[in-house]
Amino acid sequence: MASTRFDFNTALHQCAQGKNAALKRIYEHEASQMLAYGLSLLESPSEAEELVRETFILSWKNSLGFDASLGDGRAWIYSIFRYRAQARLRQRGSGGNTRHAPSLPSPNSGATAFLRSVIRLDSVSRQILLIAYLQGSGYHDIGQRLSLPANQARSRLRAAVGQLRDSISTLRGRSLSEQQLLIAEYTLGLLPSAEHQQIQSLLQHDDQAAQDALAWEYELLAFCDGLHPVRPSDQLLWRIQTALGHETTESSPSTLQRSADYLKKNSWNRPTTPPSFLNCCVRILHQASRFLTA
Repeated sequence: MASTRFDFNTALHQCAQGKNAALKRIYEHEASQMLAYGLSLLESPSEAEELVRETFILSWKNSLGFDASLGDGRAWIYSIFRYRAQARLRQRGSGGNTRHAPSLPSPNSGATAFLRSVIRLDSVSRQILLIAYLQGSGYHDIGQRLSLPANQARSRLRAAVGQLRDSISTLRGRSLSEQQLLIAEYTLGLLPSAEHQQIQSLLQHDDQAAQDALAWEYELLAFCDGLHPVRPSDQLLWRIQTALGHETTESSPSTLQRSADYLKKNSWNRPTTPPSFLNCCVRILHQASRFLTA
């Protein structure tokens, strides 16, 4: 589970100042959790890594637009991540990951008020919320999985939003308007195209709406944090830094290095090749790789 003690707001402000190291710190802290979430949504490791790459690139490029008065920095980064994930799911015409039913993170003494409120929901409403957030499914697909009409799935979700209202910082003590319900559904990726565009336009000029959306993003991250972290490939950070023109601290894996690794992995199934010859090849390739990258 990712720690919330990292100061994302400061790191994003440093990104806006052009400090490359700040983006690397965010990556080192968050990439494994983000990749786990990407896999939960997309199932494909390569697509999930590409989604993480896009998110870090866009977070850097848009860091000047981050306003801490509107919400938390981590929630802001994940709003970019989820927007790109939803675009990928729409493009592939997929209802999201349907292989298994998602489970709620185990509550502990440090569980948030939001997570405790989710636990108190009835099981069907809780599953609608989890399937939407963790697997990227819309009302139609959720209804099919839970044997509910799509409109009933929406009614159940909206009732759950009302029950969760007081655990959302910007909504506490306020009566829920239709606009606030739509913002919650927008954050979960559940709105049809016309309503999606309506709320997206609203968020661009209405600070209160933006605060509400980021408050939902912040609390919903409790579901993401319940996923087991997944270590990204060794090349992912390099790919992000290279795309942004940042100075990299690590070299890209060279062709020679990859060839040496391939020989090591596949030497077992080449019985006709003398082991001494293979060892010689591996040593030569490693030495040449070190020479070229020095």
